[in-house]
Amino acid sequence: PKWKRIVSASKLIADGWLPAGPVDIGNAFTFYSYNEAEGSRAKFGLRTNDRFSKRVELSGYVAYGFGDDRWKGGAHAQWHLTNEHGKRWSIGGRYRNDQVQQGRSPYMIPLDHVLTSPFRIAGRDHRMMVEGGEGWLERQWFTGFSSRVGVYRMQMAPVGYDFRRTTAEGDTIALNNIESAGVKLVLRFAWGTGKLPADYTDADRDLFFLKYPMVTFEMLSGMQGFLGGSYDHQSYKLKVEHQLRANKWGYLNIIAEAGMVSGQVPYPLLHTPEANPLLLNDNHAFNLMNYLEFASDEHASLQLEHHFEGLLFNRIPLIRRLKLREFVLGKVFYGGLRNENANGPYLLGSWQSALDRPYTEVGFGIENILKIGNANGTRFEF
Repeated sequence: PKWKRIVSASKLIADGWLPAGPVDIGNAFTFYSYNEAEGSRAKFGLRTNDRFSKRVELSGYVAYGFGDDRWKGGAHAQWHLTNEHGKRWSIGGRYRNDQVQQGRSPYMIPLDHVLTSPFRIAGRDHRMMVEGGEGWLERQWFTGFSSRVGVYRMQMAPVGYDFRRTTAEGDTIALNNIESAGVKLVLRFAWGTGKLPADYTDADRDLFFLKYPMVTFEMLSGMQGFLGGSYDHQSYKLKVEHQLRANKWGYLNIIAEAGMVSGQVPYPLLHTPEANPLLLNDNHAFNLMNYLEFASDEHASLQLEHHFEGLLFNRIPLIRRLKLREFVLGKVFYGGLRNENANGPYLLGSWQSALDRPYTEVGFGIENILKIGNANGTRFEF
């Protein structure tokens, strides 16, 4: 019992979820939060774990914003049909009716995390109320290669600002919402990796030091008239991720991405680079960029982050006892707008612009800061 309590407590501190038999309760760090759009926000969520089923995954949450006096919620379900000799079929779906921040990295702490507001150091939110969902069929063809095909529908409404377009007469009008629906295809290859989900973001899975790079491709095709969609457009994205071990010099994270959007569409359907105006580092986002600062229909980016794993700090006597770790980073993004979107009827946000030269960042950071121990000497490091 004591060991179980230690494990439960460490799990709660590490990821915010408290095991309660076949389900987990959480995320505890999102039970209460505050933001300008909703004011005080309360949230409660549940998800199943392996004690419930190793083939069925269920999760859901409800939330309420006291400032906007509105209920929100979401649900996710996935059923792994077969799993034989590295091959498996899965079917799944998700639904959401909640506020989101476009351009926010899914690898960062949740948008409604209690630390999001205190750790914010720049910019402001430009949130949208999104209602919609998607369903998919996924196949792992062999160990290390998976594909997913599905349909989606979403309706986006601005919170505290307007989507704008110009008319043929030259007047500017506001759009109440934007509706997009269509089909999506995702392919993911990571040689030798079992149970590989074909999800382009896949924020819940850590794949460290694969022998070969992981490659993910996503194609999205929006169709006017399909499930209420209002726009014909296509989106293509290709991402390559890898980690290189450099012996005593630590390791290097590499993330390269390129993509394009075809069609004349409002800016929420264009590509916006992932930003992170928080004090915490995010190796998938640009840490000095504001949300929705740039928009593009063609883009390419490269992000490098080298972790020295104490190579320098371990040589400083007092710092060495703290077991801090140092890293350096360099990132570059470039994207442009074709004439149909740069000078078309759909206007960018007043805070937005198109890039006329590459955006770059360089910096350094410290990690392994927080350590949690107990009287018996068990330690958990982050």
